Amino acid sequence: MQRIVLLAVFICVLSACGNEAVTVEHGIAGTNRVSFPVGKRPGDLVTVTTVLPDVEARKLGRMALEWVGTISGDPALSGTNLPSSIVLHYTGSLYRLFYSLGIAMTPAVQVDLFRCGLLEECWQDWQKRRTDYWKKRFASFPDDRLDPFQIEEIRSLFRERGMTPAQTKDSTAWGTAFLLREILFVSVQEFMTRPWRYYQQKDLDSPFFRVVVMPESLEFTRFLVSRFGKDRLVKAARNDYSKENWKKAFGEEVNETEETFTKGIESRVFPPVYRDREFSNRLCSLLKFYNTATKATLFKGQS
Repeated sequence: MQRIVLLAVFICVLSACGNEAVTVEHGIAGTNRVSFPVGKRPGDLVTVTTVLPDVEARKLGRMALEWVGTISGDPALSGTNLPSSIVLHYTGSLYRLFYSLGIAMTPAVQVDLFRCGLLEECWQDWQKRRTDYWKKRFASFPDDRLDPFQIEEIRSLFRERGMTPAQTKDSTAWGTAFLLREILFVSVQEFMTRPWRYYQQKDLDSPFFRVVVMPESLEFTRFLVSRFGKDRLVKAARNDYSKENWKKAFGEEVNETEETFTKGIESRVFPPVYRDREFSNRLCSLLKFYNTATKATLFKGQS
């Protein structure tokens, strides 16, 4: 509760000083450079290059400044040793910009699965709070609240069914249960042992990341927080992954943790919309298509 209050106060302060904190300078070839503060040291800045015009570039900066507050408000993500200068590029994907900012702001997190799951949770929480704010101030920017997978066919299905953000939140758990049922599930131990295969920024928009890596990372992180609490997750996130470090942080073998997680997902009772045969069959077909189209390349060129 204290974290929620502090975060709300921080966001209010950012909103109040947003005009002063965000600056826009003209760059080369029609680009703009949007800058805003990050961290506590004077002069620590995030700079985003964009081809957006001045007004829209300033709105983007205000939005990203709120992201700084959202990410900093999570004790598992916040930390010290932030770089004094973070340079990012906006190419039309708010999610990619958010995720890139999150990676730059979280040098203390050593386990990529946790970073992915925590950032995804922050992204969804921020999106959920923006209902009226989006309509009034950011209408010209894409609104991804209805689709955690960020795949157009799935988004269209959710729109067609009139699903709310609260209902779509269950879709990542449903998708993880689907992976288990179809024997497409990738062990979370595989994710943590070989993170370079799965957590590359260039792959953020790939179907495999959207329908496998992200849902599993998010749901496993949620499971750990629910079962062990945030403090123990923070401890685990600050150390490299190993079976020994895992047992020190959570008091049990990682095999036991993963087994409990998968059993819980498989036995989970989902809201009525996910038990509707027509809807579930269509969603299943889409997820199966994107898995079939990508799983053949899972280990291609990897060692």
